[in-house]
Formats: sequence, C-alpha cells, structure tokens
Amino acid sequence: MEAFENRLGGVAAPGIGEVLNTTANVQQQIVGVQTLANGALTVANASADAVNTAAAVSQNAGLPGADEIPPVDRYEARYG
Repeated sequence: MEAFENRLGGVAAPGIGEVLNTTANVQQQIVGVQTLANGALTVANASADAVNTAAAVSQNAGLPGADEIPPVDRYEARYG
C-alpha cells in the first residue's frame, strides 16, 4: 500500500511518479511545439524573402505597379 506522503493533495490526488511522468511528457510536447513553430517561422521568412525579392526585381525592371508592392517583414522567434 502506498504511503500517504507519496501523494500530492491527499489520497485522491495523483502519485508523485505520475506527476513526474506528466511533467516529462509536457516538457517533450513543449519542445515539439517549439520545433514546429520554428519550422513555420522558417517558411514564413522564406516567403517574405521571396516576395521582397520579386518586388525588387519588378521595381528594377520598371514594371507598372511594382512600386506599390509593400515590403514584407521577417520575424524572429520570441519565447518566454
């Protein structure tokens, strides 16, 4: 039988081992989300670069309306 002091919040609460496992799983999920977010940021920045390059080429070629293409900002990851 598990000792009372091995449970957080009383008998109905999860055991310390379960809390540790849940914490580890959440931390792994956070790393996964950060990885996916970084990938999305990379794609977004590549798209911004493509638009800005196309606009610059169009402007240098003197194409009509090229000066009306707005620049697209790049973004840096901000966590915390």
